[in-house]
Amino acid sequence: MKTAEPYQGSEDKVPSEVALAYEQRRKLESNCNWIFEVDYSINSKKPRLFVYSIADKELYRFKCSHGIGGKNRTPHDGILREVSNKDGSYCSCLGVMLTLENYDSDVVGQAVRLKGLSPTNSNMQGRGVVLHGSEYVRDTDNNTDKSVSGRSLGCLVVDDAYINRESGGKLIGWLKNGSVGVSHYGGKFSLG
Repeated sequence: MKTAEPYQGSEDKVPSEVALAYEQRRKLESNCNWIFEVDYSINSKKPRLFVYSIADKELYRFKCSHGIGGKNRTPHDGILREVSNKDGSYCSCLGVMLTLENYDSDVVGQAVRLKGLSPTNSNMQGRGVVLHGSEYVRDTDNNTDKSVSGRSLGCLVVDDAYINRESGGKLIGWLKNGSVGVSHYGGKFSLG
């Protein structure tokens, strides 16, 4: 069984984008104890979803997919090349987001609904962009797996072991109902 362990690496500081998410959480008066960040400038071979426990002051890292749409189709090398907020684009989108409820999907299994709060991701909920797990994103317990993560239809996808309640996945419980997050590309909300 995989468990998420606090990250103890040399980049052990809370990224500034997570601070932005924390500020958004405060403004929204969210009662959630978790905030998160996806830095799509990091290759999908490496962890790029950062989850921060406000109560414990612990930072956790996970590998995370990006959307397959547009210029992301080829080459399949783990680099994000295009983002979009448009329905049917199958691209990831950038901006501040809020987690809603957990649900069981017939297509992807256990998932967390996401609501975009920025102009660059305002269609997340309508597009069905959610956080879920899948076997096409594999993360070893010590983050040494350097394989390129599979690509989604725009969703944030992590190793299924971190989502699936039956295998002890905690991420779905941590981030439900009011966690604030931000997805960006190296601190920017556009690729331009």
